[in-house]
Amino acid sequence: MKLAKAALASAILAAFAAPAFAQATLENVTDTSSTLTITGGAAVTGTIPVAAQAGATASNTQASVDNLVITAGGANDASLTDSANDIAGNAGVNIAAGSGNAQGNEAAIAALGDAADVFGSAQTFSTQISGVNTNISLLTDNAATMSGSANNATGNVGVNIASGSGNMQDNQLAAAAQTNPAGDGALAQATGSNEQLVTLAINGDLDFDVTNSAAVTGSLLGAAGNLGANVSAGYGNLQHNSLSIASTQ
Repeated sequence: MKLAKAALASAILAAFAAPAFAQATLENVTDTSSTLTITGGAAVTGTIPVAAQAGATASNTQASVDNLVITAGGANDASLTDSANDIAGNAGVNIAAGSGNAQGNEAAIAALGDAADVFGSAQTFSTQISGVNTNISLLTDNAATMSGSANNATGNVGVNIASGSGNMQDNQLAAAAQTNPAGDGALAQATGSNEQLVTLAINGDLDFDVTNSAAVTGSLLGAAGNLGANVSAGYGNLQHNSLSIASTQ
């Protein structure tokens, strides 16, 4: 059986011996606007004076298109063990094993300290596209694990762990705040948007015993705040965590 698998692997590799092209296109496009709409049971007239505005935007675009990935033998292992414990604040951890994995952490924070009439806005935008990709694995196992990590963490914590090919992961935070007591003209708006698209993905697994395993054990215990953990193993997984906060106090 092993000789048959080895012969099959040799035949596949010979078929793709000619140079193959891999193309990755990454773009960041931000187009934001703020609109306040009140409907149903209320009539609002006049104007609201705004002395200042606090705005924060986090935007991320990830595209993986026209890629050919061939792996032969071995294993792709990505792990986070006994790490990122007792951390505080804004923390991002990215761990990847394999080919063509895209990971990102973004944070945008805006604050006003003295304005009485304030408009606070926070937006997160994310687009993830995986299209027309081919992945051929020959006797390759993928494992992604998170163990004993991010315990007692506080604040905004994002963890991305990927094993394999063509995985996309992202964590975002956008926060806008007015720190002094706000006047009657204080407004707050928060928006979150995420688009994920997978098209014409071809995944060939030529070893029937290949295992894709993703696990989280003994982690995120006693943690508080906004926590995002993405753990994936295999091919073409798209994952996203976002948080938008707008506050006038």
